[in-house]
Amino acid sequence: MHDADYKEWFVHAAIATLLWTVLYRLNDWIFASIEVSSFVCWIFLPAAIRLLTVLVMGPAAAAGLMLGTFLTSNPIYGFNFIENASFSVLSGAGPLVAVAICTRVLRVPNDLAGLTPRHLLVFSLVGAICNVVPHTLLLLALDKIEDLYANAIPMFVGDITGTWIVLHFSATLLRHYPKKDF
Repeated sequence: MHDADYKEWFVHAAIATLLWTVLYRLNDWIFASIEVSSFVCWIFLPAAIRLLTVLVMGPAAAAGLMLGTFLTSNPIYGFNFIENASFSVLSGAGPLVAVAICTRVLRVPNDLAGLTPRHLLVFSLVGAICNVVPHTLLLLALDKIEDLYANAIPMFVGDITGTWIVLHFSATLLRHYPKKDF
């Protein structure tokens, strides 16, 4: 890697960290009343950031998501450093796996040309699965939850609804953004 590549990688990681942190705090503030537990919410806006940043910026974004997750993990949850680091790795690895699966199966090029609403739906579903399954298994293994379904179902719904809200909001903004001819 050249110096410019390192700088770009760092900038991408920083953007992902910032986006995750801001959207996580916003989600916590707006949707605190519909939290299922300190780990799960029926609407989770940052789920969209996981997929979008990895789709656009690749592995550097996954590293940024790991750092963002580590920074936003609240000590009130009762996690120690190793548990916090484990959740952070899952938060970055899940979207990497989801994007790798979807880009291969859907044959979406790296520049994302031809990405359709159907593709976004598939990305959302696979992204939610790649997040919910490992996080729920880790929460169970750490005895942080007792009922698999009481947390997995709202976490899955939260990821899907959060992703849909962010994508819908983004699409609405882009429709109203004046197009420029180059």
